[in-house]
Amino acid sequence: MYLVKESPTAARTAASRLQQGTAALRDFPRRGGIVPELQRLGMDEWREFVIAPYRVIYTIEPDGVEIDAVIDSRRDVEGRLLRRLLGGEER
Repeated sequence: MYLVKESPTAARTAASRLQQGTAALRDFPRRGGIVPELQRLGMDEWREFVIAPYRVIYTIEPDGVEIDAVIDSRRDVEGRLLRRLLGGEER
């Protein structure tokens, strides 16, 4: 929410880029690679693709994809992933 408070215009631009990028997952759900931080732990069901500086983390489901997290890659990605995906961190 920091970006929304600091620059609503930049927030709208980022949201638009993320929306366009994630829309492509409908047709190409395997476009992203397996998340390396999770793969090292034997967890290969999560995939990711980058819309700089954001990493979109998702899983492929029978009826589409589920976006599990959008994380700013300039932050502690591994810690956030583990808390968000395994520990139920609030969004």
